[in-house]
Amino acid sequence: MAVKHTYKWKGGHRTDMVTPTKAIRLKCMDCTNWHKTEVTNCVITDCPLFPFRRSIDFQDITDEQRESRKRAALQNLSGKNTVSGG
Repeated sequence: MAVKHTYKWKGGHRTDMVTPTKAIRLKCMDCTNWHKTEVTNCVITDCPLFPFRRSIDFQDITDEQRESRKRAALQNLSGKNTVSGG
């Protein structure tokens, strides 16, 4: 069931027919400042929408992988990305 809805869209607003799945995707994109890879790599497991995201099943990854993703996300948020070229 789609409903007509006005939502945030890349620095503005847009009105469109939105399904529940699309609404979840839009909220995740808004939360990550429109970075698709950040939605896929999301580690915010206490988010109410987390179980409904379209990405890998978070339950199927190891604790080590989960911690690695959390560290990477925190580094990214703090601007201390340790990836270097060369």
